[in-house]
Amino acid sequence: MSSNNTGRRRRSINIHGSLIDALKAEAKIRGVKTHTTLASDIILGEAEPLPFGTALEGKRRGVSMRESTWISLKSRSDKISEGQEKPVSNSLIFMEMLIGKQERLSKEEISLGLTQAHEREKDRVAKSAGVESNGINEDAGENNMQPDTDTQTDAQQEPEEDSKFSFSPKPEKAPEPKEFEIEEFYGGVKMF
Repeated sequence: MSSNNTGRRRRSINIHGSLIDALKAEAKIRGVKTHTTLASDIILGEAEPLPFGTALEGKRRGVSMRESTWISLKSRSDKISEGQEKPVSNSLIFMEMLIGKQERLSKEEISLGLTQAHEREKDRVAKSAGVESNGINEDAGENNMQPDTDTQTDAQQEPEEDSKFSFSPKPEKAPEPKEFEIEEFYGGVKMF
């Protein structure tokens, strides 16, 4: 997975069903491929808001958007929420933008969203690469795998001859409990 997936990664915001229906109808009228594309175009300032009088009612459903756009919306809601008792949600900001009660996202907010989405994707790639390596030191090379030295002493290590790999001995068994330790049972579990 490359760091160019930032445009493909999507997030969702729940809005009233009446807005989703209005977006679908308006997308057909305007010749836009999907209602989610139209919603993104509106908040990015690339399309006009929904017609005046669109009701905010009905069960909320999700509308997806690029992660960068979602981050931009979140930064707007965080900015508006500063110094207020009750925070303003992303979904309220989004709905108000769709009907023209809020200004579209500014160039700075859009740029911030793109930058942060790119950074998040780089972090995801780095984390997934770390998981895929399963703790093997990549600098050591393919054929230079060494056993875990915490489980062996120098006396237990055998010199390598023809083999390029060495293996750790079996782990020792846990010591038996001493006589003075009292066995107690809690919920079927033996405790010492």
